[in-house]
Amino acid sequence: MPRVKLSTEFKDAIAGLSPKEKNKLLFRLIAKDDKLAEKLHFELMEMSETIEERRSILSGKIDEDLSEATGFRYSAGRVSRCMRSLSGQISRHIYVTKDKYGEVQLNLEMLLTAVRLFGHKMNQYTSRKSQNLNTYIIRRTQKILQLIEKLHEDYHLDFESDLNLLGEQLQEIPAMKREAAIQELDLERLIS
Repeated sequence: MPRVKLSTEFKDAIAGLSPKEKNKLLFRLIAKDDKLAEKLHFELMEMSETIEERRSILSGKIDEDLSEATGFRYSAGRVSRCMRSLSGQISRHIYVTKDKYGEVQLNLEMLLTAVRLFGHKMNQYTSRKSQNLNTYIIRRTQKILQLIEKLHEDYHLDFESDLNLLGEQLQEIPAMKREAAIQELDLERLIS
């Protein structure tokens, strides 16, 4: 949440409030920002004990939502919307928990699941929505590589096999290979 610069008049007005009135004001402000309320609840009540549980729940949701999208006739737009929605949920998880490891794991899982479920169909369509989906997947892959670089070296090995698998799957889809070349993503780097 961005920091807000408070005016001196506002600071003086707050300083004159009793602790009970300050608490009431704080609760009213928190109630308007559900992300902040969830973050505070996590930090104060759960005390970071449930990061793995939250990550596991979100992991199941990724699989469930993308599998549900296969129940319909393939639509690059539908898959793209689903992935963007899941990406927002992952971002919210990161905001609340500060789970950097989970950020990589969940994004990588989302891409692997999407390519596994829809990879064979991604090359069949040349519409603008298909192109946007391909671009999204390649750029998300680049972001994952950047996030892994920021993690401690010991964690790099945890993601090696998944990155290899993703690289191999993307190599098999000509449309993805073309998009990777356009976005300057070296798929061989993922595989090796």
